[in-house]
Amino acid sequence: MNAIRFHKNQSVILSVEDWLAVAPPKKGLKHWVDGRSAKELAKAWFPQRGQPQVPEELRQLLDSCPQTEGFVFLEGLPEHQVRLDNFRGETRNTDLVLLGYTGKQQKAVVSVEAKADEPFDVTITQRLQASRARQGSNVPQRIALLCQAIFGGSPDTTPSLGELRYQLLTGVAGALIEARNREAALALFVVHEFRSSKVGPENLLVNSNDWLNFVRLLPTCADAMPEDGKLVGPIHVPGGIYVPSSIPLYVGKVVRDLATRL
Repeated sequence: MNAIRFHKNQSVILSVEDWLAVAPPKKGLKHWVDGRSAKELAKAWFPQRGQPQVPEELRQLLDSCPQTEGFVFLEGLPEHQVRLDNFRGETRNTDLVLLGYTGKQQKAVVSVEAKADEPFDVTITQRLQASRARQGSNVPQRIALLCQAIFGGSPDTTPSLGELRYQLLTGVAGALIEARNREAALALFVVHEFRSSKVGPENLLVNSNDWLNFVRLLPTCADAMPEDGKLVGPIHVPGGIYVPSSIPLYVGKVVRDLATRL
């Protein structure tokens, strides 16, 4: 079995405690709580101190697709920042980027978005409305470029795009950009959902519908029926100045039921 190296800023991560010290979530200890996504993602990879262990649900997801089965993980990069464009402002903060190659010896990048029942941010329309209240904001230009690159349209011409969640848009764009930066042949965007008594069923349903609506607006996915634990793809986006069109995209969602692991 190959050794996976988790690290950030040249600091090696060997435990949940190391993860917090080296790559804390944006709001630090406020977001580092049992049952919530940031800490549970770390616990999923480090059930004990030492060598990271691939979560079984992620392994099964990758093995569900002939193009990604037999995936070999080489590196894990928690809280990894990806620039979406050359505008000033925040970068895409990916919960976890995984580097490796498939059983077909293709280099691949897996971008993981960890989620309990927190929303996938506001909608694209809400983000646009908020940004237009700030003079000189680059967000409208960023959204226009990302929507054109991923969907081949804009919220102005395709109102349904405005109803999508902003975090899913930047997540997929970031996955493709990181794959290009790493000279990878495949890009994967994976939602890793953590369910427990601390999460609200209503919020999970909202997230599930938001995920379904997003996937179905991706190119050639109008009739897709995304199932948990199954990849959708390959998807070929139109691409743009920053987002590559030449790299096949796969998207999927996995679920870890924390109640069954007590």
